[in-house]
Amino acid sequence: MCLEESQEQIVTLLATFVHSHANKIGSGWRPLFSALKALRIENHAGMLQTN
Repeated sequence: MCLEESQEQIVTLLATFVHSHANKIGSGWRPLFSALKALRIENHAGMLQTN
């Protein structure tokens, strides 16, 4: 499981990439959204374990 700080760095990196290359991503949107979804699910699972 990623630390929250690592998750924020990944999101920032993806946002920067999208901002810089949005017109060239083409069919790469699905993997980008899958990565963000995986971070969200991992974060949600971590919150459930602490409660």
